[in-house]
Formats: sequence, structure tokens, C-alpha cells
Amino acid sequence: MSRRGAFSNGWRVYCALAGGGDTLTGVLLMTAPILTLRLMGIEPPAADPVFLRFIGAFVTGVGLCYGLPFVKPGGAGAEDLARERLVTIFDATALVRFSVAALLTVALLRGDLAPAWRTVAVTDFLLGGFQVFARVFLLRRETGRG
Repeated sequence: MSRRGAFSNGWRVYCALAGGGDTLTGVLLMTAPILTLRLMGIEPPAADPVFLRFIGAFVTGVGLCYGLPFVKPGGAGAEDLARERLVTIFDATALVRFSVAALLTVALLRGDLAPAWRTVAVTDFLLGGFQVFARVFLLRRETGRG
């Protein structure tokens, strides 16, 4: 498989799954926050869901970021530019994911959140970890940088 083929297919699939999941969850949190939490197995708070909608906007934005490496100009160097964007998106979203996982883990350990939130913490930790692994060990080969 060529370098381009590996980049185009494997990374596109990962970004579509990770970004698509976040985008869908975010849009649902913005439009139907109570239903979304119930679908996640989380008891919604009694308070006004405005902050859930705000979180939804943030989650949507993170999800949409995964598409940025694939919005590229044509011409010479376009594939290299897309790879550089992918590295940047992996760095930025891994930082966000680890931050969310850390916050949720602390809140879970303190008993401030229901156990159902573990799924979100674990998912963010695993995806962030994969992105760090991919950036350090896999993208280095494709970009020639570490």
C-alpha cells in the first residue's frame, strides 16, 4: 500500500468515526440534551439544560475538527499539508480528550457524577491515547517528523 493510500483510507476512517461520533453527540446535546443523556444512560440534571447545550456546541466543534485535514487545496504539496493538519488535529484533540477524561475521572472518584459517565471518560482516554500513539509512532513515518 502506498503512503498516500494508507493516509487516505486509514486516517479517513478513524477521523470519520471519532469526529462523526463527537459531531453527532454534540448536535444531539444542543438540540435534545435531556434525550441525549438518557440515551447515554445518564440521568439528566433537574437544572435548565442550557449548559448541556453549551457542552454540545463544544463537542460538535471538536468533532468537526477531525474533517479539517481532508479539506485541502489541490496541487503540489496538498497531501503533505493534509498530513501536517492531521498531526495538528491529533495533538489538539488528544489534549482536549485527556482534559475531559481527567476531569470526569476526578468527578467520578469524588462521587460528583453518576457511574454512567465512565463511558465518556474511558472513550476520551482511549481515543486520546491512540492519537498520541499514532502521532508519535505512525505519523512520524509519513511526515518524516516526530
